[in-house]
Amino acid sequence: MEDPCGGPGEREDEDPKPENIRSSTEDLGNFCLATGEFSTAIEYFTRVLCTCNADASPSKKASLLRKLAICYCKMGKCDHALELLDKAFALVADGEDPFELARIIGERGWVHFKRGEYELSEADLQAGLDILIGEERGKVIGRFYNRLGGVFYRRGEIDKAMDFYRAALGVARSLDERELVGVCLNNLGLVCKSQGRWNEAKAFFEDALAIAEEVGQHFEKGTRLNNLGIVYSKLGDWKKAYRYWSEALNIFVSIGNRWELVLVYIALGNYYLTYRDFDRAEEYYVRAMRESSDNGDARTAALSFEAMGDLHQACGRFDSALRCYHEALEIAAEIAPTSDIVAEVKRRLADLEVKRGNYKEALDLSKQAVETSSKIGDVFEHACAIRSRSCALHYLGEWEQARNGFEKAIDIFSSLGSKKELATTYLMAGELMLSEDAHRKLAASYLSLAASLFDEMGMTYEAGLASLGLGKIAAAKGDVEFCYELLDRVANALDEQAPEELREMIRRIGLEADESVARLSVSDSNDLASFNEIVGKILATHGDGERMQLVLNGCLDRTVAERGAILVGTRDHLEAVASSNFESQDIETIGVLVRRLAEASGSSLRPIVTTCLKDDMRFGFSAQNGVPERAALCVPLKISDSEYAFIYLDSPSKSVFGKSQVEFVVAMAGILKTVISEAKLGRYVEETRYLRSKLKDSKRIGGLITQNRKMLEIVDAIQFLCRTSTTVLIEGETGTGKEMLARAIHMCGDRKRKPFVTIDCSALANDIIESELFGHVKGAFTDAKAAKKGLFEEAHGGTVFLDEIDKTSQKFQQRLLQVVDKREFKPVGSTTSRRVDFRLICATNRDLAEQVRTGHFLEDLYYRLKVISLKIPPLRERRDDIPLLAEHFLEVYNERLGKSVVGFTSGAMDLLVSYYWPGNVRQLEHEIERAVTFSRDGDLIVPDLFSEEVRGWNMPLGETKVKPIAQAVEEVEKALIREAMRRFGGNKTKVAKSLGLSRRGLLNKLHRYRIKA
Repeated sequence: MEDPCGGPGEREDEDPKPENIRSSTEDLGNFCLATGEFSTAIEYFTRVLCTCNADASPSKKASLLRKLAICYCKMGKCDHALELLDKAFALVADGEDPFELARIIGERGWVHFKRGEYELSEADLQAGLDILIGEERGKVIGRFYNRLGGVFYRRGEIDKAMDFYRAALGVARSLDERELVGVCLNNLGLVCKSQGRWNEAKAFFEDALAIAEEVGQHFEKGTRLNNLGIVYSKLGDWKKAYRYWSEALNIFVSIGNRWELVLVYIALGNYYLTYRDFDRAEEYYVRAMRESSDNGDARTAALSFEAMGDLHQACGRFDSALRCYHEALEIAAEIAPTSDIVAEVKRRLADLEVKRGNYKEALDLSKQAVETSSKIGDVFEHACAIRSRSCALHYLGEWEQARNGFEKAIDIFSSLGSKKELATTYLMAGELMLSEDAHRKLAASYLSLAASLFDEMGMTYEAGLASLGLGKIAAAKGDVEFCYELLDRVANALDEQAPEELREMIRRIGLEADESVARLSVSDSNDLASFNEIVGKILATHGDGERMQLVLNGCLDRTVAERGAILVGTRDHLEAVASSNFESQDIETIGVLVRRLAEASGSSLRPIVTTCLKDDMRFGFSAQNGVPERAALCVPLKISDSEYAFIYLDSPSKSVFGKSQVEFVVAMAGILKTVISEAKLGRYVEETRYLRSKLKDSKRIGGLITQNRKMLEIVDAIQFLCRTSTTVLIEGETGTGKEMLARAIHMCGDRKRKPFVTIDCSALANDIIESELFGHVKGAFTDAKAAKKGLFEEAHGGTVFLDEIDKTSQKFQQRLLQVVDKREFKPVGSTTSRRVDFRLICATNRDLAEQVRTGHFLEDLYYRLKVISLKIPPLRERRDDIPLLAEHFLEVYNERLGKSVVGFTSGAMDLLVSYYWPGNVRQLEHEIERAVTFSRDGDLIVPDLFSEEVRGWNMPLGETKVKPIAQAVEEVEKALIREAMRRFGGNKTKVAKSLGLSRRGLLNKLHRYRIKA
């Protein structure tokens, strides 16, 4: 196929009637253009253009070029379309065919519109319109009116847009131009959509869709399906919206239109974001960003960044969301400072700043969004902005203004029929009003309405959030059974992406419900009440010895025992930490006796009960002196791999330790285990102080913290490297701190006052990496509108750090080889070399030698880079650094989060040291950040604060996890209730009385613990 702008075709002499063939071919092209088959239309128009003879009029050639430009514009290739239109303009610039000239100018204006260049678009369209009015070309005038309406609509000048759209519709109907009627109806629908008049918009779009189907316009059918999908999503019917978008996607893919495809990608991404399928949402948003960049479309680029910001915000990645929103705002403000996108992004930024705790900034942004949305008449976005402003006002203490704002937003969303935003507003207002006692009833109403609407739309996660708020209210009111029902519903609604804070909130509300249950326990004359009373005394006592004595006294009070002791230590050596009614000389004998009983229990560590120690054949004590003829109960428990504790009780011979008594002592053993563990914490605080003093003495160079031998060798090597500019290769797994080591080398040398430039090779596409690193001259490629310094040149006198060097192409490796050899390079498009002084440090998490063997990395470059090679060992190979690093990160996040967490329990530190850390130091840092976030001031970090991945690690050190007292109490309550239900045959009245509970209290506990009546 020849160049459509070239000379006549070679086949002209072969056809006896070429003008007939050209006419037929052009008709086929016109048909394909009308139906959206743009690629095929291009083939036909190009064929006609190539067969035009030398006598063909300039106007005819210009017309064909204009039609080709229309096709390319429809396919998103706006740059090429402008080139064709410029050539067409040159052919008819003399004004001999003013009608064709006007159409060319008009199409050029439309291309500028698609590129977001609204000022240029308006100028061209007005110029073309002036020509057409003089020529009285009604149909084309109608199209110009319609396009000018589009320009004003995009710029937020809604009244002007409506005037031009209505004028265009009047012209189209007077001339019975069905295609133009459909276009005008679609655009009127867009205006109604922006004003929140969903049902009117839906009617316009449906009429426009019917016309597109009637006349066979595939492209227009796709755009109208997309618009209908947006309207249905606003009305809360996301399933129907998804069907429309999917159909539109298939149409645009089939006709090769990449421009409109971006909007469908964003819409489908929004669908998956709504239903929390973050991976699929990101997939579509990335496609949208890539296509908008390729198309050079500023508006869809802004929308793509805005959508990606929504995804990051939903995932809790606030810094990334902030960057995306600012990028979207910058692009949108450049296109039109008072557009719908500007209002949307400022409102989203306000919501984000609320989550970040920057309430004044949020208030300022939301006010700007309210003002902009009001100016352009976007009722829907105006309501969203009012809601954002209300949130900021609430946190700033302006509660009355906040409530009024929420009510106004609710009224607007209700009138618009926008279910999702209405439900979201109910949820946000309800959650904020929970803290106000006077408005708790209104909060409950809002949350109930939110849960119902979210359920209706299938948004189970958001419905769960609303139920969580209702659970808080139920817990506070003491409606425990309803609270548990709601919490179960919330737990079932949470997905894998749910933030850990929500799960922690469920646990806290459950604890509030537990306390409500405890308030219903009215009797102190039974097992459960006695148990709770003992636990209460233990919690109120701080001395370790006193706590253990309280455990022992409680066991003596609730059994037939006359005396008892608690012994702690190894199987070979036990020490009494609490005793009652024993003579001092008897304690040592009891220690020997308990060790024999422990041997008899074996590895199962089951309780031992006997009515007479001396006569019991299991133990063989009959022939030994000093063994008492007494009934005994011994309950062993394992504290760690080598440490044990025992509760020993005895009474006169032939006494009976009944089942309920044994179960009670076993329950108290669980409490004892926690008490002993907490007693060890006091000693651990001293260990922590020692560790922190050691942290101060540890080797620190450039932020490196270590006492590991291999790492110290690296630190020593750095001290030598700082005196040279030798190239360094750093190898190590992801997260081991390769960049930190590179910075340490830089900061220790003479170059520390010069730039340290980091380049992530994996983040740069192969087609731009050379431009980024070496720079380019003006005009080196299409987008090189100005010369640009490369990162190597910016690093002059300093250090260049190339991270993930193994991810580069061999073409780039070849260029880098020349730079390493000569310290000079040529910017892209330049013929002149530039010499730069820098130190090169490269890093990789792969085995580069293996990459060389497999041909993926240049051997010459490998040996140039490996002048000095430093290999950072993974964290699992330097476990002696883990306590130091953990303490360091604890200090960092205490300061950053304004916390005063005092340290780690021994169980927590043992878990950290034993874990295999696939993410290395970075993963350790994130675990400490998480633990500090969920810890209270003055507390120690316990294993339960770490992520499930770390908590679930099968510790090779054999550490036994210690349950907190609250969990131990819960398990005892379950056991006591089950035993009482068995004993009284399920008679709830008798069970409640025996346990010291009201009947309501018993029912609540049966529900909570899922015990069947």
